[in-house]
Amino acid sequence: MKKPKVLLIQESLMNYRDPIYSLINEQVDLTVGYTTATNYTDASYPIIQLPYRMIGKLIWHKHLRRIINQYDVVVFVPHFRMIRVATLSFFPHKPKLVTWSLGVHASRTRLYNLSKKPDIEDKIFETIQDHADACVFYMSDPIEYWKKYRKIDDKKYFVAHNTVAVAPFDESESKDKNIILFVGTLYKQKGVGELIDCYAKAKKKVGKLPALKIIGKGPEKDSIEQHIKTLGIEEDVELTGAIYDENILKNYFVKSIVCVSPKQAGLSVLKSLGYGVPFVSRTDAITGGEKANIVNGQTGLFYESENELVDILVKTTTEPEMFAAMSKAARSYYLKEASPEGMAQGVIDAIYYAYSK
Repeated sequence: MKKPKVLLIQESLMNYRDPIYSLINEQVDLTVGYTTATNYTDASYPIIQLPYRMIGKLIWHKHLRRIINQYDVVVFVPHFRMIRVATLSFFPHKPKLVTWSLGVHASRTRLYNLSKKPDIEDKIFETIQDHADACVFYMSDPIEYWKKYRKIDDKKYFVAHNTVAVAPFDESESKDKNIILFVGTLYKQKGVGELIDCYAKAKKKVGKLPALKIIGKGPEKDSIEQHIKTLGIEEDVELTGAIYDENILKNYFVKSIVCVSPKQAGLSVLKSLGYGVPFVSRTDAITGGEKANIVNGQTGLFYESENELVDILVKTTTEPEMFAAMSKAARSYYLKEASPEGMAQGVIDAIYYAYSK
């Protein structure tokens, strides 16, 4: 079978997806189409900007059918905001269609939640998926979710475990871990203030803790700096600013005992596990499903109260062997269950399934 020509459509593109797309491009003839601004550099596959105009908050792609008819398969994220893309399967089309998503309708303002019954938006979302030739989910859980509520064709559903690539590193680089790490945008929803408060309390209990490194930028930066000064822990806490160079990030991760994000557990979970760093978060943290990678006591820890987080931070000093064991489990989990190669293969399998229909 010849390589299919594939157009992958997203609203905007980020560099962290490049390793996944490069792996996909090895087995298909991939072009990535984006809509709004991108910071992509030096991709190994063609990138095109799709023409569009805004209708209120909706993105209306122009000449879309003429563009997609040049390809054998179109892979797209069925965001309602990209109205013409999301509804491709309801109108005549030449290429086979593959959706790639969480499996349910979720966003920053609409939490990923598989414990509730599907509402009208979920049902519309699944109808879009049902009309596609194949569907790719970040996790297997949404497949089981939809089986409870409607009849689905198991064969057309594929899992591409959502993950990110990490830089190569040697285990010797992970010796003498001495950092507690936070990585992410500095806004209130992340709970950085909670982490700082608990760090100060834990330090009072044991006298000295591993240094807290906060990597990121955002609207809360000034208030976080002031909070650190108020607590008198300036010598123990460093705000590095945003870091995008993976090799520089690696230097922080390989020296980290644990990565903590109190109220949000997104792709930083996978980044941490990839470097063998257990992840700590609240049990009710906001997530796009990535939280499912935290196996409590193995690849990370969940907590429900600030006192529990204080105890966890204290244990980074008093029980280092516990975190050393979790570090090995985290890295092993990433390699076996959440590697970039595994994610890419899930998408490739869906593309060839759709292409062969």
